[in-house]
Amino acid sequence: MASIVRCRLESEPDVPGGQILAELLESIGRLPGEELRIRKMTCDAIVSAYLTQSAQPPSRHVATERKRIKKFSTMEALIDRIQSSKKILAIVGAGASTSAGLPDFRSQGGLYDQIKADYGEQFDDPRLLFDAAQFKLDPGPFFRVAHRLLQPPGNKPPGPTPCHRFLARMEEMDKLLRCYTQNVDGLEVKAGMTRVVHCHGTLSTSTCTSCSSTFPTQVQGPDTIPKCPTNDGGILKPDIVFFGQDLPMDYKKNVERDVRDADLVMIFGSSLKVYPVASLVTRFPPRVPIVLINREVVGRPNEFDIEMLGDCDTIVQELERLLDWDDDDDDEEEVDQRPKTRAIEAIQYDYLPPNRYLFPNVSIDPEERRRRLAEGSPGPESNKRSRGTHSETPSNGD
Repeated sequence: MASIVRCRLESEPDVPGGQILAELLESIGRLPGEELRIRKMTCDAIVSAYLTQSAQPPSRHVATERKRIKKFSTMEALIDRIQSSKKILAIVGAGASTSAGLPDFRSQGGLYDQIKADYGEQFDDPRLLFDAAQFKLDPGPFFRVAHRLLQPPGNKPPGPTPCHRFLARMEEMDKLLRCYTQNVDGLEVKAGMTRVVHCHGTLSTSTCTSCSSTFPTQVQGPDTIPKCPTNDGGILKPDIVFFGQDLPMDYKKNVERDVRDADLVMIFGSSLKVYPVASLVTRFPPRVPIVLINREVVGRPNEFDIEMLGDCDTIVQELERLLDWDDDDDDEEEVDQRPKTRAIEAIQYDYLPPNRYLFPNVSIDPEERRRRLAEGSPGPESNKRSRGTHSETPSNGD
């Protein structure tokens, strides 16, 4: 049955994958005499095959590997471009929200690992919990996992991080063209942003599966399946995009124009493994610089012009210091109370020529780091020798 999914996805590219999946699951539901356990195992196998196929870039959209702009490779070049830019396009992933207490998906100990620990015997692929067909079969596991995103440990609703504040500042200064967030936590809006495309929807609102009425999402117990107040039979499904569902109209309406108009692209905390957002890096004109800000290198074989590896919050704090952006003018009585991003002093980082910067908490093998530092003779650019200053002049190091 799994092979049927793959064949149909390849042979019928114009038919939505979710429709193919729904038809196959419905046909299994009509099989006579099949025990529920066997039927569910068969459903899991089909959904898993569909997810594996849909996680890859569609074969009818073959992209050219992106090559880096060799003349755009230093911190100084990035600072100059941010200062002059008016059309920065940001792509935001889960790494921008982890300091708010929210788990990312794919890192060790992340949400997928948690799902495997809790439901490993029930689902052979953690992505099944975010599939529309699986939600119809049994919404309970999804709501238990969603509760961790709505109410992380500590019983305090998550708030914007310094990374969100940095993005909001760019919008306030009319430098941000648009923010394409893959997150569903709504922290960009909480930070005061308006130029946001929620590529995968949002947990902030929920829609009834029966009457289509929409309500603000209410945090309930992890074992509670929220029901529509106007329809006893309807479940309030959070307005996130499940595997097998189309992306929001807001994405389709803006993406072509924004890809054409952007003069700088900055990627914050994304694994670049979920399509179609992951394919955006190949669609910008070759002259447009793309900067990766993440704990590890992703998106290969595509190349980025500057790779800044470490925690998003740490990196944007150093960028704000170098940009000389000051939060002192913010209204102290502002209700939003967004987190400040300005660093008191320079943050230590290492420069690996030609275009890589290693900040604290970078996900790179220590031995590889030592080897590359020795080979690159980085004398940085690394500001550990002169706090409060920034230099592009290499030195022999310590």
